[in-house]
Formats: sequence, structure tokens, C-alpha cells
Amino acid sequence: MPSIPLHPPPQGRSTAPSNPPNPLPQLLQTPSGLAVLELQGTINMPSEDPSDLPDALEGKSFSQQTPIGRLVFPDYDAGDLKGSTAWMKKVYLYVGRHQRLTGEVKKLAKPLALIRRRVLGGNAGGLRDGNKAKADADADADEELEIVEVVYYKILFSSRPEPTLLIISIKGIATAIYNVYYHPLSSFPGPKLAAATPWANVFRIVNGRKVNWTNDLHSTYGEVVRIAPDELSFINPSAWQDIFLRRPQLPRDLKFNFDFSPSNKVPLVRANNEDHARQRRILAYAFSDKALREQEYILLRYIDLLV
Repeated sequence: MPSIPLHPPPQGRSTAPSNPPNPLPQLLQTPSGLAVLELQGTINMPSEDPSDLPDALEGKSFSQQTPIGRLVFPDYDAGDLKGSTAWMKKVYLYVGRHQRLTGEVKKLAKPLALIRRRVLGGNAGGLRDGNKAKADADADADEELEIVEVVYYKILFSSRPEPTLLIISIKGIATAIYNVYYHPLSSFPGPKLAAATPWANVFRIVNGRKVNWTNDLHSTYGEVVRIAPDELSFINPSAWQDIFLRRPQLPRDLKFNFDFSPSNKVPLVRANNEDHARQRRILAYAFSDKALREQEYILLRYIDLLV
């Protein structure tokens, strides 16, 4: 019975970060950058027509790289210091533009060792050159093997591909139904389209008709109207007191915290409570009764120009 010596991984393998860095989650990373991907089914790879090869490759061996898809770990957080493994329950493999496979990361029942030919008398741990692999039969007797890597986890996709357009459509319909009937603001009056999707409001903002549109809605629905899934419009003066002057203050919606300032300074209208209070103290005198009366003639002059 033939036997071939098997050696452990070569000593002194570099553990420095790979360049480019390994994109896999830390749990799946190995020094060699290898991972196990298991698909239930068949991948139909495109066939290569020899007539399409460049003249320089005719009659020679060559390798062809064919992208299969794009791996996404939606719940993985690289900054999670607690080492949570909840992200392992959901992995996506996007194949092309219109299909998605959903899988998970599973620990192998037994670790998987990957082996390769060991180069003797040369660069230990390196792969044998393709031409050297065709050495004469006498050299085959000196062949030895070494362990390249030991893999403990695999990425398993056991379900059929899902059409991504269908997923997006179902999610959009479900979100619209939730916004209209189950959202915390669903009891407020307003058009169903505006309650279902923000695009009705966005469309009026883009075409410059939001003020007229909102005014028409108030004429139809009253003093409070829902103009977006998460937005209400008030025309009753008491709303100012209830919303902006109450204590403790209502929390500011984080979607307004965008910043286009190159200096990263927070403007007054988008500052948090602490910064807003500090900035307001600086500007408070300019809005006092005395200061406004002193500037009354300026305000009246510009009002006359506007009218």
C-alpha cells in the first residue's frame, strides 16, 4: 500500500494582515485566507471557447476566474467587542442582479484540513510550479504533502435562490400596509398615499408645491394632517407651545442630523439639546421684546418691499 508523508503547516508563516485585507468576519478568517462555501445545487459556469483565447495562450495552460456572486453578512458588526455570534444566522449570496441566496455560518462537525504538495529542497511551504509538477516518474517517489490550513466553519446555502425584485416588492407592500394601518401615526387624518410612502411628500418638495399641497390638505382634513409616514403638519398656534416649549423637551428626530458644513460645526436648527441651549443663550438678546422693537423700522421696511 503506497504511503505519502504528511507534514504540519510550515513554521514561520506570516501572520501579518493580508494585502488586501481579508473581508470575511474575524471568526471565518484563516492565515491563508481560505473559507468553505457549501451550495445545495448546481452552478452552471460559462464555457470557454478555445477559439476565443488570445494567440499567446493557445496550447498553454491558463486559469480563468469567474465571479459567482457577492457575499453579504448583514448582521455582522466588526466593532462588537462581546463576540456575539447572532450574525451567523443570516448570510446573503447575491448572484447576478436578480437572485439572492440566504444561508448561515455553521461549525463543522469535524475540522477540515486542506493539503497540498510540499516542495522539497526549495521554498518550503510554497506551491510547486506547474512546469515542475510534470517532473519525471522517479521524482514522484519523493513527493510529500503538507497541511495548508485547518477550517472550522463553513458558509451553508441550503435553500433555492430568491428573486431580489420580488423581495423588494413584498417588503415595499408590507411597509406601506404597516404605515397606513399599524403605524403609531395611523390614527391621524390625511391621504392614504402620503401615509403609505414618503414619496408623495418628496415629490411636492421637488416640484416646489409642498406649501400649496399642505394648505389644501389642511382645508380637507383639518388642523392636523399626516403628510408623510412619520410626519405631521399643524396649523393650530397651540401646537408651537405643545411641541417646542414643553419640558422636558421632545427628542429631536435623528434624520435631521445630517451636516453639509465643511467645518463640522453644528448649526442652531440642527443642534442637540445641549448645543442648542448654549447657542440660544448667545442669541437670546437679539430676540427679546426690547431688541425687536429697536429693529421694528427695519422689519417694516422689508415687509413693505415684500408686499
